[in-house]
Amino acid sequence: MDYIDQILSSKDDNSRYETRLKLYPHDKSIIDDAVKEVEERIKNQKKSFVIYGEPQCGKTELMIHICCKLFDLGIDMIVVLMHDIKALQMQNFNNRFAKEEHFRVKAMTENDFADIEDKDRHSKNGEKWLIVGRKNGSLLQKLIDNSRRIKNRVIIDDEADFATPNRNVQGTDKKLGDKASPINDYVKKLVGDGFWIGVTATPAKLDVNNTLGNEFQDSIIYRTGKDYTGQDYFFPKEPKKIKEEERYILRVIDDVEKASDKELINAVYRFLIRASYLNIVKDGNENYDPFHPTDPVEFEGKVDKYSMIIHSAVNMYIHEEDRKKVANIEANLRGDTENARKVLKEIELLIKKDKKIDINLTNKILAFIWKERNQIKLYLFNSKKSIDQNIEALEPKFTFTFIFGAHCLSRGVTFENLLSMFFLRGAKIFQQGTYIQLARHFGYRKAFAKLFELVVPKENWEKWYKCFLNHDVMLEMLKNGTPIHLVEPKVKPFDTRSIDTKTVILSKGNTSFEFSIFNFSKNIEELFFKNDLDPIQKMQIFKNMFDDDRVFPSPILDKIIEASKATNFRGVDLILGKNGLRDINNQKATTEEEKRLITRNRGLAPGSNEKNISNAFCWIVPYKNSITKKGRIIYVEDQKLDFYENTLNRSELVSPSTLKEFNKS
Repeated sequence: MDYIDQILSSKDDNSRYETRLKLYPHDKSIIDDAVKEVEERIKNQKKSFVIYGEPQCGKTELMIHICCKLFDLGIDMIVVLMHDIKALQMQNFNNRFAKEEHFRVKAMTENDFADIEDKDRHSKNGEKWLIVGRKNGSLLQKLIDNSRRIKNRVIIDDEADFATPNRNVQGTDKKLGDKASPINDYVKKLVGDGFWIGVTATPAKLDVNNTLGNEFQDSIIYRTGKDYTGQDYFFPKEPKKIKEEERYILRVIDDVEKASDKELINAVYRFLIRASYLNIVKDGNENYDPFHPTDPVEFEGKVDKYSMIIHSAVNMYIHEEDRKKVANIEANLRGDTENARKVLKEIELLIKKDKKIDINLTNKILAFIWKERNQIKLYLFNSKKSIDQNIEALEPKFTFTFIFGAHCLSRGVTFENLLSMFFLRGAKIFQQGTYIQLARHFGYRKAFAKLFELVVPKENWEKWYKCFLNHDVMLEMLKNGTPIHLVEPKVKPFDTRSIDTKTVILSKGNTSFEFSIFNFSKNIEELFFKNDLDPIQKMQIFKNMFDDDRVFPSPILDKIIEASKATNFRGVDLILGKNGLRDINNQKATTEEEKRLITRNRGLAPGSNEKNISNAFCWIVPYKNSITKKGRIIYVEDQKLDFYENTLNRSELVSPSTLKEFNKS
């Protein structure tokens, strides 16, 4: 055999996935845990499921590893679908997928795939295909037609909650009648008999829409690494921690209507200061001489480049007006001496007011700004700008980079070295999915997170914070197999048109939960009647008797314990029967199915005449079924909340606290 024959007959038998994972420089278990769950679901023929990960937590890296694993498992075709924004597709394709050699498959766009001869588009000779496409009707139809010969396929749907859900799930669109919305229909046809994996930072809509038949208890939660700054960092459950721990700089504008141009101008100055400061304090700059800023040796090392997002409104006219204000600052710095002096004097005053900046570095910071005054770049980031300009704005090429606008700001693009957000965009009602995705400052930014600045109106901050608080409740409940989606007057979890009303109910003014069924024993009953233990101690012991956290979720118990520390704590009312735990078989007007599931359509929350403490913090009612030897905890909290809940495939885990008919209004 000659050498060419040896080359042609050689095989690389090493696992794509294992080889790629070895090169991952961070905590490998984060990737590996999620990929193992994906493999398990594929092997168990789970045809559709969702992967949740916080904004900018590395989901693209995860998708690359998943693709390697899927090819190792024998999948012939993988299609990675992006939102229908070319900047997003090309950022991921050019910077990641096209460069990835471990696929051992040439990544291509849907147009590249269309250029291949029809006779060559198959997999019978072992060919494998990796296509990065967009959720665009005509492109999807072309892809469906061109891939018809390839049966063994997986569709990885990035930003899956956008466009893919069936927006006509209620059949109210007169043009569509009872047909699904076009993109939903295209994606369904593209999946065919294959697998669909939805990837998103905002999964709520996928749950209530029953998108592509996903069962939410099959969702995979992708963990974040130690250097990630996300929801817990920027929107902690105790907001006071932001200031107490100096996590980052939060500037709240009391009245956005009265906010002057000075708010924006000062925010721009502070960005210039902090971007300069981060360069000054780097190793290797000790020879920097601010009094000779033109000397070639005055600044050692590479200049780090940072960006600032300025997003005052959705309106493109406002973007242009904001750009002109910052352009004026740039012109003054580069113009005549007196204008430059005025700008530098204003910056000098702000340095002296900034408690996070060493005042002794004032001169060096001013000199750095002066030296880099020609390294200012302004981008209008919107749909009218070229694809190349929008992509260029994502990774700063200039020392001070400013981005104005909103084009795909909430849809997965990553801004490198983002140091400041001037964020005035508001709405009467915040939709959770949109505003969680707008948190473009999330990511692996711990190195300079303490110097990140967020400028936001007070009302917007409160609603934005509530979005994350309610989102966190959903996630905690999802971990226990029972996700709920809180609804408030100014904060909605999703567009109500996306709700599948056949399975989703709206519980109004109710905080009654029925947790997972457990195996009942006499020991459990005896525990609840012990006189030497208080209710909280009993629940702690009860919980420790089970490996399954769903019988009484940790977040609930933690919340009770935290509340009990207050001096005005109103107590936990543990409601028991006279001679034992309440028996569902003794409940009037319950069906055999309700008895089996230890539930009741009218709910099992205790009435006012059954409560021992009328104003307790919460009421806990352990129920049993003496025939089946099963039990369930009923938990009621003393606050009124509205929430959506999908009852599909959850009967064994949780039953709705009330089966009120969905209220379309």
